[in-house]
Amino acid sequence: RYIDAFLNASFADTHKTLLSILSETEKRIDFDRLFVENISDTKNLIMPIDFTEDKRYQENISEMPDYLQKNSLAFKCKDLNIFEANNLISPIPAFAQKSFALGHIYLGNIDNSILRQQDLFICYKDKVFPSLSMQSFIKYNNLSLEDVFNQFYNKSIFDLLQANTTGRVYPNFNVISNLKYFSFGDLLSGNIDSSKIKDKIVIVGLNSPRLSEQIKVSQGREVSRMFIHGVIIQNLIDNVYLQRPSNFIFFEIAFLLMIIVIIFLGIFKWGKLKILPFILIIFWIVLSTYLFYYKNYLLQITYPIILSFLMFTIFKLRKRVYEKDDIQKMAKDIFTTNNLKVIIGAKSDIGRIRAKNEDSYSIDKSFGILAVADGVGGNVGGEIASRMAIDKMRSYIKDNYSKFSSDYSQLMKNAIIFANNYVYGFAMSNSELKGMATTLTAGFIVGSRLIIGHIGDSRAYLYRNELLEQLTEDHTVAVEKSIRNLSTDDFEKMRHVLTRAIGIGESLDVDTFELNLVKGDILLLCSDGLYTMIKEDDIISTLKVYEDPEMVCGALVNFANKNGGKDNITVITAFIQSIH
Repeated sequence: RYIDAFLNASFADTHKTLLSILSETEKRIDFDRLFVENISDTKNLIMPIDFTEDKRYQENISEMPDYLQKNSLAFKCKDLNIFEANNLISPIPAFAQKSFALGHIYLGNIDNSILRQQDLFICYKDKVFPSLSMQSFIKYNNLSLEDVFNQFYNKSIFDLLQANTTGRVYPNFNVISNLKYFSFGDLLSGNIDSSKIKDKIVIVGLNSPRLSEQIKVSQGREVSRMFIHGVIIQNLIDNVYLQRPSNFIFFEIAFLLMIIVIIFLGIFKWGKLKILPFILIIFWIVLSTYLFYYKNYLLQITYPIILSFLMFTIFKLRKRVYEKDDIQKMAKDIFTTNNLKVIIGAKSDIGRIRAKNEDSYSIDKSFGILAVADGVGGNVGGEIASRMAIDKMRSYIKDNYSKFSSDYSQLMKNAIIFANNYVYGFAMSNSELKGMATTLTAGFIVGSRLIIGHIGDSRAYLYRNELLEQLTEDHTVAVEKSIRNLSTDDFEKMRHVLTRAIGIGESLDVDTFELNLVKGDILLLCSDGLYTMIKEDDIISTLKVYEDPEMVCGALVNFANKNGGKDNITVITAFIQSIH
């Protein structure tokens, strides 16, 4: 205040300001002298000392004065499991020498801006110093510092203080309402009844928010340091604290491990586990809050939850790395025709629900054959049927290619009929496989021509000029009813009921057609496990993002799995480029 006045004063008023400063200094010196004279006859006064980690306050104490020696115990700090301070803020020697005892007022253990615990003892330069609260407790109970600390160090003090092994207690701030406080105005006006403070511990200090630092404590309170020491003294006397039993750490570790295991399992197959970690975390927060507010128990909220989210993030990043590695390992084939280069990627996945993968696919670079087959779910031998149909269709094209000089649509149709007859005959001759069936969608690239052969509800798409066109028509009850303008009330159920499939009969009506491929086209073949889980807009956005067929296949399969993965998922993408 006086410095501001001095800096802002005019030259004429400077002498007045200097006189005011000197007058105030003289009053302060007189006050200190008066204070020392008055405490000379006081036998129970405990004065504060403070420790800090701020190097600006560091004092070079080569040899501790007597008043510090008598208020400490000699111990090697490295041998103790208690807080070791770096620096000491010494009290005014005259005050310290006249007081009964000294106690530290260090409140360094503030966790997340909230005071949860206080050090009952601090070690400094191989000396152990008790807190102001502990000194008050010792004096109040006529104990000795050495006896109390020895009991503490031997851990028998647990029965007395319920402290933990680091020499800290967790204050129970519910006792604040039991503390009585008076202002200096009450003292000066004589409004304090001396009987109210007789044989009581009295703390003198600043309490006003404007004059003293306010520290957050439990239950949303903000109190002065003076009140914190008062609460801890009351806790020591009543032997009631915010307790933290030693087995709580095992509960916290068990909770953390449980979250980690659930997250780890969720990496591979979330299903209904997806929401479980969040339910457990909410439960933990509610339980910790209840114990903290109503039962005076401290169960850590912050660390397990932060570590849980940290582990969740790590596993998610690790999953992304694995997904990237999986995509890098996927099949990648390149073949050329007379004027085109075809770059192919493929992936088949079991999905999230099915017990086995009944899809099959094939890439034959030597003849430019691509095929996807989906063994009919629920039928015996679906996996065998899909693999067998692709193999027989492909072998027929290879064996009879030279017989069809240009009518490749007929070649494709004959190949699928041949595959159907073989699968049907094989099933009829093996009773345990009777009824096995499969879909089949195949592409045969000759020069710049693409010949499509199709049966069932697998699909072929062509992506050209940022538009996605479905080339095939699903052979299902729902689609055929829609074409005939019949009722489709049960569309979702009927959309999976096939009207045509390989292996269900001797005769088969095969869809075939052809088109010319151009540079920039993308051909996509897939089973219904893909398009039932992903919207066409999502397929388009994926094709726009990735420039590699392997990446497209991996991203689409992952997308379908994240949306539920209710069926096996198989996808082939072929990027058409100029041979040059």
